[in-house]
Amino acid sequence: MFKRPARFIVPAGLALLACASAAQARDPLNIQGQLALWQRPVCKVPDCKQAEPNGVFWDVGLSLQPPTDSKTPGTTTKEVTNGPWAVRISFYWVQPSGENAKDYVVTQLRLSHEKLGFLAECSRYDTAQDIEPFPVGACSGAAEATQYGVSLVRSGSPLAR
Repeated sequence: MFKRPARFIVPAGLALLACASAAQARDPLNIQGQLALWQRPVCKVPDCKQAEPNGVFWDVGLSLQPPTDSKTPGTTTKEVTNGPWAVRISFYWVQPSGENAKDYVVTQLRLSHEKLGFLAECSRYDTAQDIEPFPVGACSGAAEATQYGVSLVRSGSPLAR
């Protein structure tokens, strides 16, 4: 029976580990889009009228680093203001532990106003593959019989400016 010298086994094992490490290496996610502020009177479904954009748009361009391990998500945050309005958008790239677990990205929006105070905080969850170029959705709350919201808008969308 032919027996290989040990010196060939060790380098092959190291090569396999290097390949596995390279397969797990991930590029940052480039998140590019807009936030659009809107409002409408508080209503009862199905009698709600279309939300009216109020002309306030913010460009968002962020790079989200991959998580380093299952206990350390990649994070990035941007805070934007316009007059009395403030929006904070945060992204968390999570790598759950477990053999079949898949990465996901949490998008969190927080909307506030100087006089009205805190209005809303909303989250969404996407796979890391689906987050680029920008998640879509809306977050809203109500104060003084008016519903205020912010939409996440991709470039090229009819709502984008």
